[in-house]
Amino acid sequence: AEDVLECVPCEGILLTAQALVAPGDHVVVVWPAYQSLFEIARARGAMIHRWHVRGGGVVPLRFDVDDLAATCAAVGGKVKLIVVNFPHNPTGCQ
Repeated sequence: AEDVLECVPCEGILLTAQALVAPGDHVVVVWPAYQSLFEIARARGAMIHRWHVRGGGVVPLRFDVDDLAATCAAVGGKVKLIVVNFPHNPTGCQ
């Protein structure tokens, strides 16, 4: 990536969304997710697309990059922002 932004906590999420997200933008977010990671973008008028975790029970949790690619392709490649947080909150997935 040409630009990578890393920040915490909620204020960083808010400032990032204010700077990068506009009404009508497509935002992909890991799911389940910390509420601020998707609700602030949604409040700014973005369309939220979920990148779902796989596994559970006896199967270790993981995020499949192929699922991310499929999610991005489903919106015609017009994704403005991909929101990730690892280790993942709330699952602990790494």
